[in-house]
Amino acid sequence: MIAEPRDVQAIFEAALELTSAEARADYLDKACGDNQVLRDRIEQLLQVQSKVGDFLESPAPGIAASLASFDQKEASDGNDVATRDDADALELPGQQIGHYKLLHEIGRGGMGVVYMAVQQEPVRRKVAVKIIKPGMDTKEVVARFEAERQALAMMDHPSIAHVLDGGGTDSGRPYFVMELVEGKPITKYCDEFRYTTRQRLELFAQVCQAVQHAHLKGIIHRDLKPTNILVTDNDHGVTAKIIDFGVAKALYQPLTDRSLYTQASQMIGTPLYMSPEQASSTSLDVDTRSDVYSLGVLLYELLTSTTPFERERMDQSSDDEVRRIICEEDPPTPSTRLSTLDGALDTVAENQQTDPRTLSQSLRGELDWIAMKALEKDRTRRYESASELAKDVQRYLEDQPVEACPPSTPYRLKKFARRNRGLLTTSLLVAVVLLLGTGISLWQASDARRARDQAEKNFHQAREAVDTYLTEVSENELLNAPSLQPLRKDLLELALRYYQGFIQQQPDDADLQAELADAHERLGEITSLIGSAEQALQAHRQALSIREKLVARHPTSPTHQQALASSLRNIAQQSMHIGQTDQALAQHQDAITVLEKLVDQYPRVSEYQSDLAESYRFLASSQKTLGQQDEAEDSYGKAISMSEKLVEENPAVRQYQYELARSYNLGANLDCSLGRLSEGIARLEKAILIQGAILQQEPENLKFQEAQADFFGDLALAQRTLAQFEEAMTFCGKAISIQEKLANENPSVLQYQSRLAIYFQTQSFLHIDLGQFEEAVTCSEKGISIQEKLLEQDPDGMEIRARLGSLYAALAQSQSSIGQLEDSLASYEKSILLFEKLVEEYPMIERPTLPRTYLNVAVAHFRLGQMQKGLDYSQKALSVYEKFAEQHPDVVDHQQSLAAVHYNIAHTHYLMGEFDVATEHLRKEIAILETLLERVPSIVKSLLKLDMAYFKLAKILRDAGDEDVAAEAWRKFIEIATDVNHDEANIHLWGHVGQAHYRLGNWQQAREALEKGIEQRGDNNPIYGFGSGSEWWFLAMTLHQLDETEQARDIYDQLVAMGEKSPATNQFNAPFRAEADEVLGIVQPTTKQDEQESPVEPVSSELD
Repeated sequence: MIAEPRDVQAIFEAALELTSAEARADYLDKACGDNQVLRDRIEQLLQVQSKVGDFLESPAPGIAASLASFDQKEASDGNDVATRDDADALELPGQQIGHYKLLHEIGRGGMGVVYMAVQQEPVRRKVAVKIIKPGMDTKEVVARFEAERQALAMMDHPSIAHVLDGGGTDSGRPYFVMELVEGKPITKYCDEFRYTTRQRLELFAQVCQAVQHAHLKGIIHRDLKPTNILVTDNDHGVTAKIIDFGVAKALYQPLTDRSLYTQASQMIGTPLYMSPEQASSTSLDVDTRSDVYSLGVLLYELLTSTTPFERERMDQSSDDEVRRIICEEDPPTPSTRLSTLDGALDTVAENQQTDPRTLSQSLRGELDWIAMKALEKDRTRRYESASELAKDVQRYLEDQPVEACPPSTPYRLKKFARRNRGLLTTSLLVAVVLLLGTGISLWQASDARRARDQAEKNFHQAREAVDTYLTEVSENELLNAPSLQPLRKDLLELALRYYQGFIQQQPDDADLQAELADAHERLGEITSLIGSAEQALQAHRQALSIREKLVARHPTSPTHQQALASSLRNIAQQSMHIGQTDQALAQHQDAITVLEKLVDQYPRVSEYQSDLAESYRFLASSQKTLGQQDEAEDSYGKAISMSEKLVEENPAVRQYQYELARSYNLGANLDCSLGRLSEGIARLEKAILIQGAILQQEPENLKFQEAQADFFGDLALAQRTLAQFEEAMTFCGKAISIQEKLANENPSVLQYQSRLAIYFQTQSFLHIDLGQFEEAVTCSEKGISIQEKLLEQDPDGMEIRARLGSLYAALAQSQSSIGQLEDSLASYEKSILLFEKLVEEYPMIERPTLPRTYLNVAVAHFRLGQMQKGLDYSQKALSVYEKFAEQHPDVVDHQQSLAAVHYNIAHTHYLMGEFDVATEHLRKEIAILETLLERVPSIVKSLLKLDMAYFKLAKILRDAGDEDVAAEAWRKFIEIATDVNHDEANIHLWGHVGQAHYRLGNWQQAREALEKGIEQRGDNNPIYGFGSGSEWWFLAMTLHQLDETEQARDIYDQLVAMGEKSPATNQFNAPFRAEADEVLGIVQPTTKQDEQESPVEPVSSELD
């Protein structure tokens, strides 16, 4: 039996793909059968190939022409290819050809032999020398050889091998010299170095531009394939080089004057990468779009590690069958092809640093469309040029809309009808149109007369249509358009119904089950944005139920394991939102257990590491919320370690950068809660820097925008703790600016609205800190308006109620600051009702805002003169904070709040004349703050509170008649105040320092401090608001002590006049005026009541 040249080539190339000697022998047994001559020839070729490697493969026709002569005279066509042994005529290593000394053979094919050589003059360098093989110098081969040399000489592109020289050997055979490309085939390189999908696309775009350069020079390659595209890595970076223009065709002029023609039965190129027009006709009908098709095959292979048509099937088919397959059959999309790879899929995904399911999902949609557009049978529907293909790939990489799109329904119907002319009648065509148009599955159109395989094919077409047009299109197109989330939710619910229908037809289909679980998961994600946490949790539980069954049936599948971990993590997050804290922690731990096993089994898959880092980050956040600080720090340490490693190893993956920024943000929150404020701010600045860089690359990405707003908001809170109020206000404003835009443009996304309300609350606190009380009221009311609307949509929402309670507390504090005490109490009561209900429903979650609100209500009652009521609320706050501090002694906020409660209780007892009890509570406050400052000396807020505790203690001791001990307290107060950075200090501090010096008789120091205090506050006259006048009264008394009596009396008169205009101010300043009357000798004092500083500043209601 004589083998056709195509068969010889096919067997040879297929055998080359097998690296195992045993597998190769088994294959040759089957392929060659009893044809020993064929077997011997193939083994001879394989032996030669093993010595020379795969630097440069010759084109398929060349191999066919060469091998055809081994056992048939018919293979010669009048240009007889010599059948004698020409080994003696081969050049040998060490031989000199022109300026080039041959070193060793590095490649050969049907047309030529390639040697590595050294050029000796005029420069010394290594080159590649290609020489026509002995006996192959027919007119056709010589013409092709000359064509390749001329084609290379015409081009000048960094990604195309350059021709350097040419000539003839001593025996007269032509040769040419080109740059030496020491690289690996592009697919092999990408797999060995585990290039991600993005990196593969970037390298592919580089190849497209090189092909475009050849086309502009009038050259069509006609044999683009991985072994003709080598990748090198040198000092200039990674570069793809196109080689072997042995079957190139000129568009506009002949590449050679010699005869160059193709036999009628011979295909030019490699069938696996060959366009339909190239396979079915002569080269006269081939244009640049044929290379676009080959690029489409290359893209397909880079994404899936396989070709559109199965290699084994093509190898075992005759030439006519190969032509039919190429010209008539439609290959599956890349994402669909992945599902047929079975066990190989894990390796394919691992080589792209991801997992099978994520890889499949990333290909669906736009990458499928791009590849299939390049692979269109009708070349008029392909990309017009290689550069257009490259541009579409680049658009995908930049998250811009791509030119490619799914084929239209009429076009798909036309193709379907062409493939099934014998099966379809006109009425059936109409039915198919209706079914496709409404999304109903095509398998229902099958009846008993249709073959089972056709029904199966239709079933998969229907499934792919639903998957593409409902689930995947809704995800890819609407994911970054939150305003369309309600529509997306409807699409997902529709997809769910179709999947459930499919499963009724094929209940054992694991892929269908997995898709159904994915749809439930996506529905849960959307519902969490636009609906309630309970509804989202229900969707995630349905996904979990399916995935648990899949894992039970396929326990070794990493894809199902990863999906299971995703469901566990989602349920944990939603459980935290509704207060099911024990379940949340357990589910987080379960997810981590699954992912740790995956990371151990597949250490090279970065996607699993990323999922594990995210799970640890979510666990740490939940532990922090529950006050489990040590556990949270341990979980955070694991998360940040993995995130930093991922970014280091994958610097181009923006998702990993985003996750690292999120991890820094979480670490900052942990630091701040433990009083490590400088470390926390440093981490936040890192997060903001990373996120800013990401946003420069993707400025329209809403997830990245929201994260940056979050980081700005947290930085504002940290700076507020350090009393850096102006800086905090700046960053809070940045957060509001970003979040307002997100909320206004996407009103259906509840999460955006809720975050905006939080930032308004922070801004309200900062306005209070800066004495801007009217602005504080406005901000609180804005936040409350948002949260009340959200509560209408989700009345049971735990987080919504908690945030609304915090906002009512902030509003109450603002109202109290401007003297609206009754309104303030009403707002506080609303806050208390909400928080007491939450504590009852969710006792495991600490609510620090509740005791703070108790404390602020106490202050409001003090100002109304309702001392016992105020004391009752103070005791409530004390009870809660003592419990917090005992359970979590390392949490700075709890210690500071406990100290503040003691201060307020002391103040209450002082006003009630119970000096001993007041002194006792002040000394407790001082002990707490001094202990805290020993551990965390950077807390300016605690230092200021300690300072004021000594100030208050000195006043109480003085009123109690203990002047000497009071003097020690005054001096301690001045000592601490001197160490405080006054740019970060309370605006009253200088005034208090002045009062302390006045009590100690340091008149000049008192004057300087009081004037600094007035200057710092911007008070250039004594007409100021409620609770702000003590500095002026003490300045008047100090000037009198310095014998500047006229100026002292002038200030006194202005203050009295102001009091007459404002009864509230007059009442507040009454103690100061009484003492000033006595000092200035205006009236005799009627009581020993000392000055009373402005009522205690209420403790701010921080975020829950």
